[in-house]
Amino acid sequence: MLDALNEGSPMHASSSLAQPVGLYVLCAVEVAAGFALYVLGSLLLLHLIATHGLDEATALRWVGGYNAATFLAPLVGGALADAGLRLQRAVRLGAILLSFGFVALALRRDARLGLSILVLGNGLFRSNVVALLGRLYPVGDPRLDAAYRVFYAAFNFGGLVAPPIAGLLAQTGQGHAAFLLAAAAMGLAALILRLADPYLVLTDACPHDFRTGTTERPIGDVRSRWLAIGVVAQVTLLWALSYGQTDGVLLLWVRDYTVRGVLGHEISPSAFVAVPPLFVLIWAALAALLGKRCQPSTRNGKLAAGLLSTSLGFALLIFATTLSGQRHSAAWPLACLGLLTLGELLVVPVTQSLMGQLAPRRHTGLSYALWYAAAALGLYLAGQLGAQWYTLSPATFFALVAAAPLGAVALIACGRGSSCEMQRSDTAD
Repeated sequence: MLDALNEGSPMHASSSLAQPVGLYVLCAVEVAAGFALYVLGSLLLLHLIATHGLDEATALRWVGGYNAATFLAPLVGGALADAGLRLQRAVRLGAILLSFGFVALALRRDARLGLSILVLGNGLFRSNVVALLGRLYPVGDPRLDAAYRVFYAAFNFGGLVAPPIAGLLAQTGQGHAAFLLAAAAMGLAALILRLADPYLVLTDACPHDFRTGTTERPIGDVRSRWLAIGVVAQVTLLWALSYGQTDGVLLLWVRDYTVRGVLGHEISPSAFVAVPPLFVLIWAALAALLGKRCQPSTRNGKLAAGLLSTSLGFALLIFATTLSGQRHSAAWPLACLGLLTLGELLVVPVTQSLMGQLAPRRHTGLSYALWYAAAALGLYLAGQLGAQWYTLSPATFFALVAAAPLGAVALIACGRGSSCEMQRSDTAD
């Protein structure tokens, strides 16, 4: 049935290994989205301080609250798409709203208005564009894993380009121009989606259930499953509490404590926000090169490795605070960001996969909602903790941040029955 529908359509591939044209359309959209959203990530904190006169503690709370809202909003956007808005319209509307939100920020008036529009746009765009990609492929298509890797790389390529441009504009007093560039990027994404509609039309007409036709494997009783899901949610929260400092306190650390001069020119703190997407591309290339030879063999092993990597990243900054001198080498935050990105690449896919694997089939959607809710709460708490940056010594602050992922490792180790369910899920794939 699916082959018949694909035959003669713009998405039909002449070779079983060829990717549908729709993948490249969505990758182009993701490059634009990565550029726009990384412009925001690199400038938002400093924009709130410099343009809207917020003190650092208040600005950090705003950033934490915004990050939390963007993780919760896709739950509503996905529900609206399922309720009749449809995926393609939801993604296009989300891109348009994101463009309007950036224009509102560029006008330098009420930051709340711009951020509220951005949250709405993210809610419609973020999760639904991922769903669009999944619907390009029949059930069990072996090309899907490669498609997601290309899709993720496209977003990070856009993110790699954005922060240096945004930082340069901000240094010259043209921060509003960076927001206008972000608005133009999302406008271009909306235009691409509209013009490429024939290559995506079947994504709304033929939804694929990737669990259809599979037999749900027994992984313990229902109560044990939900206990394990609760452990995964808590692990996600503690990881997000730590990782959420990357565009908050870590940005202030780079601004105030890092030597940023290169060949007589000072690099903007915002340029450091380009480091995580660069490391994503590097780690992804290394993983593809090495295969499974240097990777933990179980999900629990990958999860523990990712959490320890996150903790070690902030532990490096604890050591850096003990060094003499007011400013330190940029190698410290760069090494920290490299470890945090490695942790992200291990923690996020494993926790999301565990949520889907552990949940009873009829509650899969609820389990993913719990993941987003846990991440949102963690990011919100990251902003609240970041607001204490000036009331604690840097060493004490980074020690608290580094301790959160260690607490998550302890949760996994002490979960007993829940840990058993998580361990069983390793052999369920």
